[in-house]
Amino acid sequence: MILTGMHRNRRTTHRIVKRQREKLDSSKGEKSQLDTKLIAGGFYLAQSPLRPTWLKDSLLPQRLITLSPCLASLFPDEWALEWTSCTEDERRESARALGIGSEQLPSVIRHVTSAFQTNALDWSRLWSSRKAAREAVEHLQLDPDNLLLLELGVPEEHIDELLAVLKPGPSHGECGFYNALRSRIPVSTEGVSIGWKLQGVESGGHFHSWLCNSLHETGFERLGIKPEQGGLLKTRQEAERVLALINDGLGAEPVPWFPALLSRHVL
Repeated sequence: MILTGMHRNRRTTHRIVKRQREKLDSSKGEKSQLDTKLIAGGFYLAQSPLRPTWLKDSLLPQRLITLSPCLASLFPDEWALEWTSCTEDERRESARALGIGSEQLPSVIRHVTSAFQTNALDWSRLWSSRKAAREAVEHLQLDPDNLLLLELGVPEEHIDELLAVLKPGPSHGECGFYNALRSRIPVSTEGVSIGWKLQGVESGGHFHSWLCNSLHETGFERLGIKPEQGGLLKTRQEAERVLALINDGLGAEPVPWFPALLSRHVL
């Protein structure tokens, strides 16, 4: 697929990803979470998928909250842009997973392509604002009960290294996540914080979840850290401790990882 540039040199990625072990006072709890300066990493429309059978049910709830397309369907994706190389069958199958019928496809593709051209949408799943995401749901008559409107917040201390590794090469375009971080806009105060996560990202903006490699099992075994609502962590301190394990060589995807706070907005 075009623009992604997903498979960059692994050695370069590992060299850029530095070990960050911020020493947070655990007694601060929620105050530490709210005092962290967070940079907006964009808005996303995502389903809340059922936990796959290959993930240990003793550590995770029945439903997950994630931005990883490996686990959840997000709207839109590459299939909804008219100029991508997806086949008609791929478009119909991806749309069906979101409850979108074949008869709706032409209007969905027109709207999404227009949103991309006007910068309301960035490559390939990132909405530039709550308003743009809400307008898409309303205009296309998508089921708001089938989607979550989520905002990704990235601690300011991680921005520079992420921008370094996500900077596109001469033959690649800029992904939406890179553009969002480069703008350094603070997260919205209108969302409700629902939890922290370990987020991996490829150079084309494709997200990985720490759950995909069952890293939550190692986090529990070594650190006693157990995911809570939606498979998320309660505090940034927990996320940073797991991140330290990843940077020490824990078997994760060979991409940069960072702690991120997810906030939910009303659709």
